[in-house]
Amino acid sequence: MITIPKTLLYVEKDKLFSCTVQNYLERRGYAVIVADTVRAGILAVRDNVRINLVIAGIDNRNSSEMLRFSRKIRSENKLPVVFFAGDCEDTVFMEMANATIYGYALKYCSVRGLDPALEMAFKLYDSCGRDESGHGRSDTAETRLLLEKIAELAALAEASCKAKSDFMAMMRHELRTPMNGVIGMADLLMETRLSREQRQYAKILRSSAGSLLDILNDILDFSVMESGTMKLEILDFHLRVVVEDTVDILAVKAHEKGLNLVCKIDPGVFVHLRGDAGRLRQILINLIGNAIKFTPKGSVTVLVSLDEETATRVKVRFTVIDTGIGISADR
Repeated sequence: MITIPKTLLYVEKDKLFSCTVQNYLERRGYAVIVADTVRAGILAVRDNVRINLVIAGIDNRNSSEMLRFSRKIRSENKLPVVFFAGDCEDTVFMEMANATIYGYALKYCSVRGLDPALEMAFKLYDSCGRDESGHGRSDTAETRLLLEKIAELAALAEASCKAKSDFMAMMRHELRTPMNGVIGMADLLMETRLSREQRQYAKILRSSAGSLLDILNDILDFSVMESGTMKLEILDFHLRVVVEDTVDILAVKAHEKGLNLVCKIDPGVFVHLRGDAGRLRQILINLIGNAIKFTPKGSVTVLVSLDEETATRVKVRFTVIDTGIGISADR
């Protein structure tokens, strides 16, 4: 009977993602300590003798630091390390395999991918971890079989996720094109002579098609992020035009609920910018749309202000304020 340790340390710089993983693992019965930097992780291991396993969030940008951290934890603290890998080059996976780890899972598959990785890690640690004197045990035939099983499962999971992501990325054009056609024809239909009842039906058709396209965009964009092929467009755009047009799109929804939708752009903000106006518009639609959805009465205000400025770049802050119920502090 394998006894699974209860306390895990998760080192992850992405606070939103680490919160999701922490909630999932705690529902699985683990106690989870989260550190957002390697230094914080080292201090947590030093100060907390209850930690039984370390999960290291790794990607291309922090691979060197995380690999050094995993070796330190293994050599000095004798703790098993499981890598939770994001966007990593093949060379990083090779370095992970040589870093005396106990397995890895892939972020873009699912948080549930940690379950088999942790189970394998605990089995492996039980097989070749510390003996009663605290020294590492020698390799065994069972250990080698477990390592081979880890590699086999990881390869299958990676191939499955890549196939799914590649398929969804390929479907971007095929799914969006007919939806844009439906929207375009609905717009043309509304410009013809229609009775009041027919115009109402056309408006419902146009609104429903637009909502469905938004859902498709969200699903497809997530699949592109999973496959690692998302790229931002860098084009000239007028900030005021993008923001005000976006607010105009959502003004109808706000009016239907009797809400005041206000847009305020600080005069000090540069309006002639370069970047991905499409992504900015999509983010604003999501934020403002959620604010309208969860605000029963009152107002929704969009504030645009200058956060930072350098010789070649500006950082613009977008704030959405509503009079709704808000989000509880524990979430």
